[in-house]
Parts: sequence; structure tokens; C-alpha cells
Amino acid sequence: MNPTGIPRRSKFVLGVILCAEIALMGGRAAEGAGPELQVWHWWTDKQATFEKLADEYRRQTGVKVVFDASSPNQGVYNRKLQVAAIANVLPDMVGIAGGGESLARYIMAGKIADLTAD
Repeated sequence: MNPTGIPRRSKFVLGVILCAEIALMGGRAAEGAGPELQVWHWWTDKQATFEKLADEYRRQTGVKVVFDASSPNQGVYNRKLQVAAIANVLPDMVGIAGGGESLARYIMAGKIADLTAD
């Protein structure tokens, strides 16, 4: 823990969000509103922590981050991702459940952006 009360591991997640923001700046911001990032994940037990991170990030940057948690049970989250990928309506960031093979399918389909520096 640090003086903000947010664990270091959570600070790392905040850093990942910052990298995504730089790559996707302005993604789905409504006219007249500040920038907003949509993040889908399956860590339903971590939603409160993510919301705390999002609040801190918005105070620091003015960028709103919306974390949307879906149940990992019975493949609900994975089906949600598949449907969104087919419809080309994926959010700015997603957590990929199911390991490397699942991730590879999204990469091969051109649904995941490479955020590494050249």
C-alpha cells in the first residue's frame, strides 16, 4: 500500500490504462464531453478496486474510464467478447479469458491492436 491506499499492483493496471489511452485517445468520447475509455473484464470481485482506480485516473487526467464486469461463469464473458468482435463493437480494452489460444484468435482476426513501441 501507499499513501493513496491503492496497492502497487493496481497502480500497474492504471499504467496499462494510460498506455491504452495514448494509443486510443478520444475513442468514443461524446461531443462536448471529455475522453472516455471502455474496459471490459471478468474480475467481478475486483470491480470496486477498478472503480477506485478509474476515479483517481479521472482526477489526474480528466479521462473517464468505465469498467464493465461480466460473469466468467458458463462462458458469459467470452460469448460477449465474441459477439462484440463479430459486430465490430469491442470496447477500447478487454481482458481476454481463456489463455493464449483465445488471445491468438482475436489477434489473427485483427481485433487486438499492438501497443508496443516500434
